Amino acid sequence: MDKAAVTAFIRKRLLEQAETCRKEMMLAQESANAEEKSSAGDKYETGRAMSQQQRDFFAKRLEESLHHLAMFDASAGRETSASIQAGSLFKAGEQLFFVGSGLGLINLPGGEKLICTTADSPLGRNLIGKKSGEDVLFAGKLLRIESLC
Repeated sequence: MDKAAVTAFIRKRLLEQAETCRKEMMLAQESANAEEKSSAGDKYETGRAMSQQQRDFFAKRLEESLHHLAMFDASAGRETSASIQAGSLFKAGEQLFFVGSGLGLINLPGGEKLICTTADSPLGRNLIGKKSGEDVLFAGKLLRIESLC
């Protein structure tokens, strides 16, 4: 498992997520702008308000996506240390973990599954500071940290 390839893949996914939010936000704005005034004024106002709510929803998601990308960028380039920190890639049991992105469970190009969590999540807080050979509780199972990459 190559940390540079894994972090490049995660970064690509985060960028795609942000771009999807940006596109959806723009589509919702276009929809709001395209609402035509009709004799049924309430229908016009309701349709416009719904489009605006959808635009605001995607604007918030875009902001969150960009925040996650910035957090990832700040941690991904860190050197491997003896203990888990933001930016750590490691294996525990049969599972790969990355601390520094909140993407959740993703499939890597080689078919391996990777759990991405942030350092400030409950799982992340439990992992920070752990070292190779220590145990961590995940999904009701006790997993031994085998290697930090």
